[in-house]
Amino acid sequence: MINCLNCGKSTNNKKFCSKVCYSQAVRNNIVEGNGWKKGHKSWNTGTAKIYAHTCLICGKEFDTGGKFAKYCSQDCSHHAKRGHHPNLICKICLTCGNEFFVKKGYSKRAKYCSLLCRPLVKSNNIVSKSGYRIDLNQFFRSTWEANFARILNYLKIKWEYESKKCRFDLGESIYICDFYLPEINRYIEVKGYLNDGSYLKLKTFHAMYSDIKISILDKSSYKLLTLLFKDKILGWE
Repeated sequence: MINCLNCGKSTNNKKFCSKVCYSQAVRNNIVEGNGWKKGHKSWNTGTAKIYAHTCLICGKEFDTGGKFAKYCSQDCSHHAKRGHHPNLICKICLTCGNEFFVKKGYSKRAKYCSLLCRPLVKSNNIVSKSGYRIDLNQFFRSTWEANFARILNYLKIKWEYESKKCRFDLGESIYICDFYLPEINRYIEVKGYLNDGSYLKLKTFHAMYSDIKISILDKSSYKLLTLLFKDKILGWE
């Protein structure tokens, strides 16, 4: 057994106990390594600029070769990342109630800790409210789609939303169906109305995939489902 030449710890017949000690020994000119001779000085020894800074967390003055250094140590750097930076303000998420930190300039506008907690996009058209639904653990592009997923859950029907099975190559574009029901092998498209682009995609889809049938949930069908399930399902929009 011999001792590490750098830290003095006992080693298994090796000069150094770890790669870290070996690197420190080379830097401190204790041994030769990687072509460096003992006592060798770097080409910029004595010419490198040293900058004086004041730590933004603890206020300690420190010198370093970094021109834009902000923190005197890793502890202060980690402390800043945890939200103790003087330019950060603590906020409470309106959705989940958790704390999050934002810069002072954004403190008035920031209300939510993440996109998942961001509420539905305001819109006069009830069909177009896209956003993440916490009760469904899923992002939906419209209120109708979210409510239809709630109906499927209420009826205990398995569903997939815009999954790989819902994607069809149309050549110059891709058609993505809204829902796929694997237990009955049925595709459902939720459409309040069909614009020219949607109509053209559906027409192309039927021409290329004639063996696959898609059921369209239109405005009249959705109104009927609303009458049947609105009062029975919690979280209905």
